[in-house]
Parts: sequence; structure tokens; C-alpha cells
Amino acid sequence: MAEFDRKRLEVSYQIFNKFTLTDQSNYYQRAVDKNRKAATQVNRIRAFFAFLTGFVSALAGLIVFLSPGTCTDGTAAAAALTPSAIVDSTPTALATRQSGAPALDNASAAVITDCTADNFLIGILLILAVVAPALGGAFGTLSDLFQWDRLVTIYEVALENLEVADAKSPLPDMDDDYYKAAVQAFAEGTLSVMRDETAQWGQVIRTPESIQNYIDRALDIANDVTSPLPEVVRAAIRSEIDGLRTATEESNRRLEELRGLFAQDRLPDGTFPPSPPPLVPPTPTPDDPPVMPPAG
Repeated sequence: MAEFDRKRLEVSYQIFNKFTLTDQSNYYQRAVDKNRKAATQVNRIRAFFAFLTGFVSALAGLIVFLSPGTCTDGTAAAAALTPSAIVDSTPTALATRQSGAPALDNASAAVITDCTADNFLIGILLILAVVAPALGGAFGTLSDLFQWDRLVTIYEVALENLEVADAKSPLPDMDDDYYKAAVQAFAEGTLSVMRDETAQWGQVIRTPESIQNYIDRALDIANDVTSPLPEVVRAAIRSEIDGLRTATEESNRRLEELRGLFAQDRLPDGTFPPSPPPLVPPTPTPDDPPVMPPAG
């Protein structure tokens, strides 16, 4: 019988190790890789749009700084190819033409050039300088919504805890008692990691629905400014709600402790001891004499 129990434990350990721990480890690793890849891609896109915003803004400013001071359309610029298109618009030249005096050869002349291409390029750069930050902010909102970095941290911690649980796995040369204890510790450690990972999503310990509904109704009454209740009553309701919430959390904590203690009280064969019979007072029979209370 002992040999059968040892073989059964070995088979149970192999099945649990392959289809629970190994499968869960692979799932955590795939989740870490997938979320890290998504977070990296989004961060690269955000960095690219941030760089693009600064680059196009600086380039637009440089083009405006280097562009000529006098611009016209393409028709006037075509006329600028002839010498007659050189127009001296300085005050000295205007005064000279009005007085009929010959113009000086070294007078400064302003050449009218075509700035259509520069204006078009500057407009495109300004549009990019406005659109790029908006796109970067959209990807930032997407990252905050899915929280890939937080998921990576959760699954990495769970994967490390599974490795700790795997360290408790039994060895083939252990005695039967030690082997059984190692299998139990290995299974409970693995299930505890999975339970803690599930608790990240709020699916293990929750306030009962009836109590939560009562708390919500009481809060609505306490926060209703149109309610005829005095402020003292509202304060008492809030205090009662806080006490009820604290008691609920304490009950959940004690329940988890009792579960841990109950899991440690197993018998050597893996079963739990039977519960003691309830204490029921004996039912008096008609033949029994009535019990008189003590004299005062």
C-alpha cells in the first residue's frame, strides 16, 4: 500500500508539474513578452512624435530666419531674371529719382525673389508641429489605458514566485513522508501564486453584494443635502459605514488566516479530520423531574 501511495504521489506530481506549473509559467512568459513588446512599440512612437515636434519647429524657425525680406509671387519673380527688375527702394534712391539726379552705382538694391516654395514648406512644417504632439498624446493615452508596463511587472513577479514554488518540488531520493510533504508544499505554493495573481484583478476577496448595496444606499442618504436628516445623524451613518467596512475587511483577513490554518491541519493521508459533532443540549423526557431554579 505504501508503494502504491508513493507511485500515486509521483504520478500526481508529474501531472501537476506539467499541466499546472509549466503551463502557467509559459502563460506568464508569453504575457510578459507580449506586453513588453506593446509597451516598447508605443514608447518608441511617442518618442518619435516628440522628436518630430522639436525638429519641425526648429526647421521652420531656421527657414523663416534665412528667408529674404522681400517676397512676391511667381510672375514678379520671373521678371526678376532681367536687369530691369532690379528695383532700388531705399529712401536715398527715391529722393534721387524725384530730384532727377543720376543714381549712384553703389546704391543698395533689394531684389524681389519668389518665396512660394518657402511659404509652402513653412506651412507644412507648422502643421506637423501642431499634429505631432496630438498624435503623441493619443498614444500616451493609449498606454495609460492598457497599462502594459504595469502588466509586465505583475506577470514578472508571478513568474518569479512560480520559480520559488518550483524550488519546493520533491526529489526522487526522498523518503515517503518527506516526499509527501514536499509535494503538498509544492502544490500549495503554486496555487498560492496563481491565487495572488488573480487577486490583482479583484476576483478573490470582495465585499458581499448585499453589504455593498447597503453601504451604497447609506452613503446616498448621508450625502444627500436635500435629506431632512440632521448633520449629527449623517455623521453617525458615516461612522457606522466606516465601522462596517473595517469589520468586513477584518473578517476577510481572518477568513484567509483560517483557510491557511485549516490547510495545515491535514492528516498524513492528505485528508482532513472529521468535524466534531455539534453541541446539542439533551432533550428532557417526561420522566425527568423538573429542574427548579435556585432560591433567591
